[in-house]
Amino acid sequence: MENNIVIIHAGIAVIFTLYLFLRLLLSLFGLKDKDYQVRVNARFKKSDWVFTVLLLLTGLYPMVSVGVFELYHILKLIGLVTILWLSRYRPKLNFALVSLLGIVISISIGVASFKDQPKFPKTQSSFEADYPEVASMSPLEQGEFIFSTICSKCHGKDGKLGRFGAADLATSILNTEEKIQLVLDGSPLTVMRSFNNELTVSEIEAVVGYIESL
Repeated sequence: MENNIVIIHAGIAVIFTLYLFLRLLLSLFGLKDKDYQVRVNARFKKSDWVFTVLLLLTGLYPMVSVGVFELYHILKLIGLVTILWLSRYRPKLNFALVSLLGIVISISIGVASFKDQPKFPKTQSSFEADYPEVASMSPLEQGEFIFSTICSKCHGKDGKLGRFGAADLATSILNTEEKIQLVLDGSPLTVMRSFNNELTVSEIEAVVGYIESL
């Protein structure tokens, strides 16, 4: 189940968006009837909590496990909590308006997830700054050290673990340039984040060199 958790999370998010559309349609029947709005709001109370808890758990687990904290991940969590807070603790707000706002937030989060954007500002750092010992290593040794420190959390020591749906690096069909670009940019809708603000180009080349030696 762990390997499919990202897909499960995305699936729940799609269902949640459709659920928000249903809330919006139902609320429109009594747009000016405050009592009706309150009744509809109460009807969806439990399902609001269920969806929010499921989304938070399936979203937080891989983030905490492998340290994936891109900006859109954090915005996603803020958006979910905002939707819940508006619908549950601001009963005076029109329920249709809250549902519509929730749909906008949900779709925006989905688009950001597909594009793997927005990212944190690119403040280039070097792995060597945190691990000075890599300075005396050969490129292959550097690659192995960086891989075992960062990449093995999902890919495993031999590149075949596939945690959270990570690719089997031993069977990769990407060429060297494509692998370097993938590490630089990350992969949307996966826990493979961009490393362009964590590793220098030479460090990424060292990692890719080690991966190709597996």
